[in-house]
Amino acid sequence: MENTSTTQPTESAPAKSARLTIKGETGDLFDTPPNSILLHACNCRGSWGAGVAAMFKKKYPAAYKVHVAHCKATKAEDLLGTAQLIPPQASDVESGRSHWIACLFASVDVGKKRGSRESILGATGEAMQSLLKQIGEVENGATIGSIRMPKINQGLFDVPWARTRAVLDGIEVPEILRSTGVEVVVMELAEEAKK
Repeated sequence: MENTSTTQPTESAPAKSARLTIKGETGDLFDTPPNSILLHACNCRGSWGAGVAAMFKKKYPAAYKVHVAHCKATKAEDLLGTAQLIPPQASDVESGRSHWIACLFASVDVGKKRGSRESILGATGEAMQSLLKQIGEVENGATIGSIRMPKINQGLFDVPWARTRAVLDGIEVPEILRSTGVEVVVMELAEEAKK
């Protein structure tokens, strides 16, 4: 018997990129839409004592407490190359800060004990993959906006931004997030843009 199927081929929607979409903006990292993820690279000791991490600590004190507890509960070496996604905390939201905080554990220590550039870059790539997986697990990413971050690693970790950007450009977006895509907005401070 001949197959006489009447099913017509369907046209599928264009696929979103399998890679992160990264764009740059100039402005205030913390002046961002609610439910956005504010991302920074950090050490594994639970210290937000300097650089952009100190700004996170001041603006998101409840998220900082969650971060410290997470770091105390896990050996620093086990955190390296992972990410922590902290949902908006009630007291931070009451202060007008309803953002998710993402911490990429890029170096075990800080200062002269920080990892090598290669180690930091490797941990950054692994941590970003970990973060994307976590985003996909949060209601399929439906309640989370774009990811916003400074030029991570270039400050206290002393890694040129171009090298970190190359790592991020190579990150593959998990299948669960491809239908919506993942946009990373790299915020450049107005002072940086003048240089």
